[in-house]
Amino acid sequence: MKLASRMKERLDSKSYTSWKDMCIYLGRYAFAVEKFKGNSVLDVACGTGFGSNYLLNQDAMSVIGADYSDIAIGYAHTRYSKKGLKFVIVDAQQMPFPDNSFDTVVSMETIEHLPDYQAFLRECKRVLRPGGVFICSTPNKNVSMPVTGELNPFHIKEFNADELNNLLNQYFDNVSLYGYLRWTKKSTKGMIVEIPISALYALPLSLQSFFLNIISFITRYIFRGYHPVSLEDIDEKDFAKLISQSYKPFPLNEATPEYLFAIGYKSP
Repeated sequence: MKLASRMKERLDSKSYTSWKDMCIYLGRYAFAVEKFKGNSVLDVACGTGFGSNYLLNQDAMSVIGADYSDIAIGYAHTRYSKKGLKFVIVDAQQMPFPDNSFDTVVSMETIEHLPDYQAFLRECKRVLRPGGVFICSTPNKNVSMPVTGELNPFHIKEFNADELNNLLNQYFDNVSLYGYLRWTKKSTKGMIVEIPISALYALPLSLQSFFLNIISFITRYIFRGYHPVSLEDIDEKDFAKLISQSYKPFPLNEATPEYLFAIGYKSP
């Protein structure tokens, strides 16, 4: 099954991105594994389920991947469903789970897409057990929005560090914010590969795949770290390498982050 979408906002199993961007995607979940607690995890806006599967393969006893897209959930169910891991179609602003259902709620790059982000946070708090942990990431408005103030067309509202911190403190205790960079230095070879990849997303899906495979073959050994890769290209050796190279969040005072990563707790 191939997701019929050209939106780079959603990383499906066959869409191509750079190796470094894949490190970012996996790095969020790798960091979440260090912070989550308990056995029961809810992954809100799980997409095609790759991150949910990773969480289960670590220390979680059970993971539910939830997403609004029936296409994404259909693929996730077909590809990753197994004991302890299931996928459901869910509106993040009105979730069907009982109160106090999960030890951890993970939600990566979600809040900026939601019309009622406060309802989303209320729901995350509601389904968490007392003492449970909420983990999320989102773009930093101070970096992602240009000087003109134009918002990403796929986003409804973005936040800077202070706004996100103030918002999360309305719902959770002991909120901690971290920074997250795409990469620290923009290189010429990165630009060489990224520009044609971005342009190719304007092509029909059938042509995208054809040309991206060519680019991937040419650049895999020439521009290390920037060659296109899809989730279905990754074998166990590649996966271990990606995790080892993944970008780790850092204290906010160390740099201006491109992304914000937050952790908060429900009152015991």
